[in-house]
Amino acid sequence: MRSDDCGGKGRLLRHKLAVKHKDGHDIPVSFSGGIIYDQDQEIATFGLFTDLRALKQIEEDLEQTHNMLMQSEKMAGLGRLAAGVAHEINNPMSGIMLYANLIQEELGDDHHLNEDLQTIIREAERCKVIVADLLEFSHQTNYEMNPVALNDVIHKTITVLQHQPIFHNIEVIMELEENLPAIYGNSIRLNQVVMNIIVNGAQAMEGNGKLHILSRCRANHDINEIRISDSGPGIPDDLLEKIFDPFFTTKATGEGTGLGLSVSYAIVKEHKGSIRVNSSPESGTTFILRFPVVMDTLTGENND
Repeated sequence: MRSDDCGGKGRLLRHKLAVKHKDGHDIPVSFSGGIIYDQDQEIATFGLFTDLRALKQIEEDLEQTHNMLMQSEKMAGLGRLAAGVAHEINNPMSGIMLYANLIQEELGDDHHLNEDLQTIIREAERCKVIVADLLEFSHQTNYEMNPVALNDVIHKTITVLQHQPIFHNIEVIMELEENLPAIYGNSIRLNQVVMNIIVNGAQAMEGNGKLHILSRCRANHDINEIRISDSGPGIPDDLLEKIFDPFFTTKATGEGTGLGLSVSYAIVKEHKGSIRVNSSPESGTTFILRFPVVMDTLTGENND
């Protein structure tokens, strides 16, 4: 404070530093101070500490909101394009499958071209699946919306997946808040979102690790949150911003269309929710889903 280097004589301008919380984690703060004089005599000093955690959270939320708006704008344009492409592909694929089946029936099962025709039909069916995913992505289907208990969605998804071979060596840990308020949505669509994320996590862990699923109510019971975390290797920073892009995949050719997370993003947006991801090599990957609560009545996971 006595030097001229940090704001002038008798003053210390704001500096950022970290102080230790009693549990060991760092708290970001800013510090400023000065000397109080009586004429030229120093009689006291003062310091002002400002907790920056709230400001830091606001900055992170603003950045996240900006990224989500940019993503939404990009996805809307791609959705319109995808819808047009899907409809253009769907009709010729149906024709290919129809005539391949007719030829197969005419030639019989013992014909030497039967295996080739089977390949044509199988590959055309795979194209139809991609087209269906494109239509999902572009919102070209209507779904009935009703009050939904998110815990039920999670339980049903795990029940379907737990007997799959890839989950045999995965420990599933569930912390589901009881009496979670219902949201307004479509349980089948939400099941698709949760399943996509869980299956991606299992594949990232190569069938061996821990999967942690948490549900809780936040923001004074106005928001429901689901966190799905895996203990996998994480997603590299240069790929993290691309994971919701259509057709982006790190899987080998033929193992995925690259539409799973794009469709999930679109479904979450349909439900007026948000989806974001945190990832690092040390802690794995966590997907955070948030949906607005629209019912005052609490709907528990056992209230079928």
